[in-house]
Amino acid sequence: MILGINIGLLLGLILPPLLYALIVYLTSPFGTIKIKRGLYHIMAGVNSVLLLSFISILLPNWNSNPVDFFNTFFFIAPKEELVKLIMFIILGTVANRSKEHPVATMFYMSMVGLGFALIENVQYVSIYGEQVLAIRLVTSTIAHMIFGMFMGYWIGKGNIQNGRGNRSVFGVLMGKNLAIKRWIHVFIGWFAAIGYHGLWNYNLMVANNSYIGFSDVSSTPIMIMMIFFGLVGAKFASKDLNDSYRRSLENKSTK
Repeated sequence: MILGINIGLLLGLILPPLLYALIVYLTSPFGTIKIKRGLYHIMAGVNSVLLLSFISILLPNWNSNPVDFFNTFFFIAPKEELVKLIMFIILGTVANRSKEHPVATMFYMSMVGLGFALIENVQYVSIYGEQVLAIRLVTSTIAHMIFGMFMGYWIGKGNIQNGRGNRSVFGVLMGKNLAIKRWIHVFIGWFAAIGYHGLWNYNLMVANNSYIGFSDVSSTPIMIMMIFFGLVGAKFASKDLNDSYRRSLENKSTK
């Protein structure tokens, strides 16, 4: 305790998210991600919590009791993923994202999720005590990062210009309407994040009959599976983005 500040608690809140960010950074294609820009996106995630509070004041009817299937999927998850998306777009418009590597887009969106989780952890510690922090650092914090990766994957996918060969009807049509293509992928990414986020919250709700950020025995295996499959899925998604981006560059070079 220094100057009334619990240094151990402060480090426990900040260091794990930064460690997760470092792990993702080290496993990403070399030279695709800028650390400074990644930190900006973490701060954007921090500020997204303030935006969430503002939306709750502006649209009070969008607040609800979380202990309900409908509210979990149509109130909580959409609001939280929306504020993350808004802050992500503020840092770089959808069109400007086409100038960065799509894997970087996926990474930066996950950093917004980590920033959001950091402040959410602060809120839960202030309400329920320090005992909830340890479990949240290895569950909900990683989960928010995964939600961001899923959304970032689709946003990055929408910015890849495919070649003429081996394209679907949708790909051909969207090749002529890049702006529409990008925004369609943004909404697909948003819905993907909402779906996984909603499943995560619903699992906690069913197991505990209350949403307090930690689980009992019955929900733990499902949470572990969701984290495992989420991370594995994110890894495959990252590889798909990298391969697709490389093919798009090869197609451009052969024109």
